[in-house]
Amino acid sequence: GYLKAVFITNNNKRLQFLIIRHGKLEIILDNIKRIRDKIHSTIKAHENEMINKIKIPFYIYSGKILQSYQQGLGIFVSINPNNNNVNFITGKKSTHNIVHHLSSGQLAVVSIAFCLSLNKVYNSTPNFKFLAIDDPIQTMDDLNIHTFIELIRHEFSDYQIIMSTHDDFSSKYMKYKFDKFNIKTKIQNVQKLFFHNNSPDLQDMSPKTDI
Repeated sequence: GYLKAVFITNNNKRLQFLIIRHGKLEIILDNIKRIRDKIHSTIKAHENEMINKIKIPFYIYSGKILQSYQQGLGIFVSINPNNNNVNFITGKKSTHNIVHHLSSGQLAVVSIAFCLSLNKVYNSTPNFKFLAIDDPIQTMDDLNIHTFIELIRHEFSDYQIIMSTHDDFSSKYMKYKFDKFNIKTKIQNVQKLFFHNNSPDLQDMSPKTDI
């Protein structure tokens, strides 16, 4: 009887110890959940604030460049309330992602419009405004190229901009459009510069015509 009583007493002590620890763990888990929910809501609020700030310039920029887009002018941007993902859709009341509606060239234009919107709204270096875009007109048709250049020279005339292109005519056309606004421009043949700054053997292989 004595041993049984000691055994029961020890088991009760262990049970009470585990109950106390379980209670402490529940308190910790509740605190973690509150912190997680707070962080999640803060991130969601920040994303909503960011989207609300850029949605108007993004809509305008995408609409200006995508002049030939057959389903309307501009692309809408919103946040999916279910998974908190940023969605680009073809209409204000549509739930269809642009991936299913636009060509690869039009998707590239949307990416450029989004990049320009971010730079316009969240320019963190007011004393050094700089943009570098790798071959933005590669997949554009003539109308999109024209409207893209018009957008750049009106909205980003105070930026230092570097744009690459393999198209000789397009580079000269861009220079002509910027020169008309008295914006200082210069065309550089990168391939020729590369060969010129390397060995004499490579210089003999360099292109003979300037862009």
